[in-house]
Amino acid sequence: MRAFFLPLLVALTSCSAKDEAASSAKADAGAETVAGPRAVPAGDALWEKPGPNPVGHFVFTAKDAARDRTLTLQLWYPAAASAAEAAKVGTAMEDLVLDPADRATLVGLLGKAEPACARKRVDSVKDLPPAEGTFPILAYSHCHSCLRFSMAEIAERLASHGFAVIAPDHAGNTVFDAQKGTSAPLNGEFLATRAGDVRFAL
Repeated sequence: MRAFFLPLLVALTSCSAKDEAASSAKADAGAETVAGPRAVPAGDALWEKPGPNPVGHFVFTAKDAARDRTLTLQLWYPAAASAAEAAKVGTAMEDLVLDPADRATLVGLLGKAEPACARKRVDSVKDLPPAEGTFPILAYSHCHSCLRFSMAEIAERLASHGFAVIAPDHAGNTVFDAQKGTSAPLNGEFLATRAGDVRFAL
């Protein structure tokens, strides 16, 4: 998934004023210009490091009445600077799960995982006050039989740089469904269902 997000980040990042001026000068001089994604200027946005914003998250359920489908969703967002100390605490991974039985399943899975393989905490905190302003929003669709926070690290990094990220649990196709042996097949019909989940989340 990292390979998918890096080009997206590059495409969404604007050039610095210096690069804009250089491009303008070339155009004025009649130099040939090539359209395409621009590289992130050094010092403008260092995506490999957290951005300046602490990160909050909000977990909730919502019903898509048109499809008679109830989803658990999570929104990550840039939090107010005043929440920086609170955000350092983070959140235990199992505390992102609303259903008690599913929470117990996740605790068991994390307990069996290699320590270097699975995070047990995320670097965001529930219901922190949001930063002022408006933010571009991105949607994340989790992998087959995974969870909305499977890539929480990427969502948190994006939020720290000023993006809001929304992600649904694709009901019927989560790790909990897989543990019960009832996960939906990865076929065209359910891919359409997952696309509908993302549209609803947005």
